[in-house]
Amino acid sequence: MNEQTDPVFTQMALAFFSAEVQQSIQVIKQVAHHDISDEMAKPFLAFHAYMTNPQPEFITAWRADPKREPRYHQLVNGVLGNVRGALAAVTYHHTNLEVIEAEIRTQLAKINFQSALGNSTLGLGGTQKLDFEYQSYVLAYRRCLDYLTRALSAYFGRDAHSFRRMNRGLVGVREVAVAQALLDVHARYQQPFQFVLGVDGKISLRDRIAHRDFVGAGCFNLSRFGVGLVGGGENLNPRFLDQSPLASALGRRTLLLQTCIAEMLDAFTVATQSERA
Repeated sequence: MNEQTDPVFTQMALAFFSAEVQQSIQVIKQVAHHDISDEMAKPFLAFHAYMTNPQPEFITAWRADPKREPRYHQLVNGVLGNVRGALAAVTYHHTNLEVIEAEIRTQLAKINFQSALGNSTLGLGGTQKLDFEYQSYVLAYRRCLDYLTRALSAYFGRDAHSFRRMNRGLVGVREVAVAQALLDVHARYQQPFQFVLGVDGKISLRDRIAHRDFVGAGCFNLSRFGVGLVGGGENLNPRFLDQSPLASALGRRTLLLQTCIAEMLDAFTVATQSERA
């Protein structure tokens, strides 16, 4: 008996598409779901199209060979599942940081603390939620890059999982042109990503958070000029009062990550097409 005529399958299908179950699905999504924007999704959609329409011959060969099929999952599911999921985590924590910072500023704008302070400046604590989200943002950022490295290394039959050491992970591969295309992109992001990678033997912000220090997002300073978020992992400047320096700094970081992923996937697609033409 096939699944189309199986009464258990039919009952499950009817239950799934019932109004009650569909309503339940919507409730869960509204409360717990978070995804990247349509603009961020474009490189993943392009990668999916490359892998399916039509399916590249090397993917077909991998899927037909039990020994090489894990490479297919590491590459395709790695990009479309792991990397996209980690990028969504980055944007989730970024959004939460923006909301918290904006809400604090909105509430403080209702209080005339300037009249009480005079020429004094007061630094305030009690920002643990902001700190927690900031630390999670940084860790998710690095995780996203490492997931990307592991996914793309599957093409070479490797299991490299460190973006920082991608050049070492691809040493000696036969597919030199594809590796070089990826490493060209990789080289452009060493400096912008130093806060999660570290350079010249320096300890990265990511490593400090993961292994050493409780790095905060910043300290809210109140003064006659207004409210400023100062210091923290981004070394925010106190001159930027009555603005949103943390949201702006992380906005630039998130855009860089999005751009790097798009360039990596595009370089991989173009190079593998050329190699196998």
